[in-house]
Parts: sequence; structure tokens; C-alpha cells
Amino acid sequence: MLIEKLFRKDIHSLEENDLNTLIGIPESRSIEFKTIHDIDPTMDHSERKRKAKNDKENILKSVVAFLNSNDPGLLVLGIKTENEIANRISGVKKDVLPQLRSEISLEDFIKEKVKAIPSFLKGYSIEIKIVNVYNDRIIVFIEVLNKNWDRIYYSDITQYVYLREGKSSNSVPLQDTLSLIADRSYPQVYAGFERLRELNREGNIFYPVYKVYFVNKGVKVTEQVFCIVLIGSDEEIDVRPTEWFSLKAEDLDSTKYDLNTFLQSCTFVKYYQSIYPNQRLASRMSIDKIYPFKQYSSPGYLAIAENDIEKIKQIVVITIELNGFVKQEFEVSIEENVPFLKERDNEFNPFITI
Repeated sequence: MLIEKLFRKDIHSLEENDLNTLIGIPESRSIEFKTIHDIDPTMDHSERKRKAKNDKENILKSVVAFLNSNDPGLLVLGIKTENEIANRISGVKKDVLPQLRSEISLEDFIKEKVKAIPSFLKGYSIEIKIVNVYNDRIIVFIEVLNKNWDRIYYSDITQYVYLREGKSSNSVPLQDTLSLIADRSYPQVYAGFERLRELNREGNIFYPVYKVYFVNKGVKVTEQVFCIVLIGSDEEIDVRPTEWFSLKAEDLDSTKYDLNTFLQSCTFVKYYQSIYPNQRLASRMSIDKIYPFKQYSSPGYLAIAENDIEKIKQIVVITIELNGFVKQEFEVSIEENVPFLKERDNEFNPFITI
């Protein structure tokens, strides 16, 4: 759970003196901070009703978006941010919403107002913790996880589906929702790069190692994927792949995979391809299929010369299986002076659509 990772303790053991741990934490795809303003005593009855409705909508918007991401999501009420980083514990007045008076009433509200498509499927977990702070104020933790990728959630207040995109929760029109539901019935295999701690070294050159892994975010099993990695730059870069990768496929259809803009924007493009799981891997590690919701570490990695990493303009990864392909864009992200390959965008493209 995210709370246990943040505080290194169970959600139900949180106390007021634990809250300072939040200061300095940035918002992300999995964590969001919200402030809920006090009721202005000059508000009339209609203004108070409108404020209460907006507050409830904002809570549901984030909860629904986290549920539709299929990853754990944590919403914290009562934390102010600056530049999307938690910087002050402001708290929420207990009388702002009756739903915030207890953990049970808040959980009941969320379960009542979060709806699923199909409607008879509701399979998510929710953990709520309310911590009392100064001046009769509270901090509210809401952690949710959708355990079933074959359904979509929406808010019964707004009748909108929300998706988590980066640090934001965005609404989705009905026609896109139908496509989203259809897409979930396919295997969807996404790739990622894990930077390993060890560095390869040849002479005076260090090669940070980026290992490739796969995650099936669809609800169907697939037997095998064909993975293509394209690294674009305006200068030659020194990349040392493992034997798991082979050279560019001559029949790569740049139009089919919408690669023309990327290829034209880079002076140099390196191509690598592989199959996962291949026959040798299947027999050695008993991996014969790629199942939903599991992460699979491949035997392949790219070792990139340390001085060349920041010359990379963009990396495109295309993961293809019988039902469709996933296209992802990665960029170099520097975190604490360490370069990582971070996903910037992705899209799933089924070969057969409804």
C-alpha cells in the first residue's frame, strides 16, 4: 500500500506527528493532495449547497481517476501544495461535509456514488483514515485500488468517467468511454526500463544499464510479443545491447506505427528488436504466456555510455501481439543527478475495433 510505503506503518496506525513526512512529496500519477476550503459564514443556503456539491465532486473525481488507472492511488485532503509539491498541513474543518465526520460515513458515500460499467461488477478496495490535527481540523487519507481491469468507473454525481493522466484527473466523453471499455478486452503489453545499480565499464567509459520489463495491463492472456525499440538523437550515441536484441527489421512499417514524425526529427536512430518470451526463455524459466497484471523481467537490457545518455531526444517502444500494439514514448529524466528513462506518453491500438 502507498501509505505503508510513505510512513512505513499501517494506515490505521497513523498519528498527527506522522504527517510531517508528507511535506516535500510531489504529486504524481498515484498521489494527489487537495485542500477543502472552510465554509464562509456569509454564504447563504444555496451557496453552501453549491460548495458542498463541488467538494464532493472533487473527491469523487480523484477517486474515480485512480480506480481507472489500475494502480494504487492515494488522495490526501487537507494538504496545501506549491508547484505541485506538498508544503503545508492546512487540515479540513470537520463541519465542511457531513461525509467527513467519520471514516465509515466517507466510505459509504464513496461506495454509493462510484459506479461501474458493467454495473454488476464492482471490485475495488478502499482504505480510509482520518487523523485529527489542530483547531478541530482533520487530514483525510483515501487509498483505492481497482483490482479488475475489465471495468470502468464513473462518478454518479457528474456522470463522468475520469482518467489519471500524469498529475491530473481528466474527464472522458461518453464516446471515448465506449472505446475504452472495448480496449480493455484485449491484451495490452507495456514495456518499461529499470535502471540497474551496477554500471558496465569498458576502459574509461561507464555504461549505465537499463533493463527492459513488460506488464500486461489488459484482461486477456497473450502468448508472445514482438518488441521494437528505437532510440533517436541528433548525435551518434554509444549503445551496447545484450544478445537478446537483434538488428532492425527491414519490413518495419513506419506509417502503420506512426513513426514518420519521429524518424524525421532525429538525425540518428538506432533500432533494436526482440521476442518475449522466446523459445530459450520459455524452456529455461517456464514462461510461456504473458498474463494480466503481472510484471515480467526480460533478459534484455541496453547499456548506454554515460556521457551519451543526455544526447537522447526520444525513445519509442512498440510492443506488438496478435490483437494489437502498444506504442510508448520515453525521455531522459534526471532525478538527483541520476538519468532515468521515463515514459512520456503511450497509446494502445487494437488491430480489430468495434
